[in-house]
Amino acid sequence: MSRNVTRKSTRKNKYYAHKRKKAKASALRQGDKVLVKQQVRNKLETPFSPVPGNVVSRKGSIGTVRHKDRILTRDASHLKPVLALPPSHDDIACQEIDVHQPVQLPLRRSSRERKPPRKYDNE
Repeated sequence: MSRNVTRKSTRKNKYYAHKRKKAKASALRQGDKVLVKQQVRNKLETPFSPVPGNVVSRKGSIGTVRHKDRILTRDASHLKPVLALPPSHDDIACQEIDVHQPVQLPLRRSSRERKPPRKYDNE
């Protein structure tokens, strides 16, 4: 009897803890491109390695990643999925950009006329 009560209360506590922390399952799958979290040595370094790796396998919250000719095993919280790579410099250079037309910048100043303070009206 006490084992059933313990299991029930454990499930209930787990449910409430996950609900309170808004926990959700990781969507990483085999073959996905991910960024691997790296140890930050100073505050100017990025938290994730800029070179993406591929997920080789997944077991629970543990993911195995092929990254820079190495195989790393990390928790899913240390892996960040890469949705799409930004266009490279060559792709941007190939696009036609019309440089001859001037670009009008919006006015940054207020157009409201300001009155001087009343103490300066008599002068």
